[in-house]
Amino acid sequence: MDLDVLKEKLLLIGQFSKLSTFSFNHDMAYYECDKRGRIRLVTLMNLMQDAAQTHVAKQGFSTVSMAKISRAWMANKYAIKIKRPPKAGEKIMVSTWVSEISKITAMREFLITDTRGNVLVEAISKWVLVDVVRKKAVELPTVSLRTKTLFKSNFIQPAVQREDYKKKFTVYYDNIDFNQHVNNSFYPLWASETISRDFRSTHSPEEIVISYKHEATYGEEIEVKTQIDGQITYHSIVSNGDKECARVTIKWQSNATV
Repeated sequence: MDLDVLKEKLLLIGQFSKLSTFSFNHDMAYYECDKRGRIRLVTLMNLMQDAAQTHVAKQGFSTVSMAKISRAWMANKYAIKIKRPPKAGEKIMVSTWVSEISKITAMREFLITDTRGNVLVEAISKWVLVDVVRKKAVELPTVSLRTKTLFKSNFIQPAVQREDYKKKFTVYYDNIDFNQHVNNSFYPLWASETISRDFRSTHSPEEIVISYKHEATYGEEIEVKTQIDGQITYHSIVSNGDKECARVTIKWQSNATV
């Protein structure tokens, strides 16, 4: 599949509204949850990635087939709302669909529900099709999709103004994914690890916004700079001292409410 065929397929899919919703059931395992039996951030991010990758594969854009033409879908931004975190042993349904394709980004939405259809998590995300050789975004055809939108977000995140906390990490081999850089699930994990144990023991993420700016690769030194303003924390994730890889903003809620 060359790039012209790829664009043609995207146009046809948009015109005939074939980017339908993809869903799968999942049983929450205990190892996917924290000490309170609630879903880990890494697990949540991985479930959404799995849904996205499986969906595009069914549409003919699998990770392997895209790699053959030096292309890869890469997450650019996420906005996540956690109504109630899924629990260990709980059966959930994960759904995803594409709500917009325009120029260089595709908007993908996610919905996680329990067996009664109650909303647990909803998220919207922006993805970019990247030429992995030239390290540049590939222009996409703008198509009109008749699909639902969960909510709107401008994804705006202020820069960290002061360093209330900071913590360093090293990029390990197991942090690297198929695209040869740190998988996007680790950035919110690193951000949350800068928050004190006492605060984490009494609070859970309610809303998360993530912006990916530059890739981090094996062996790099990562520093997370954190600003805490009440129930909201702002995080700048920097590689090798000067390259901002991501920004993460988390709104926390008391565990007594979830």
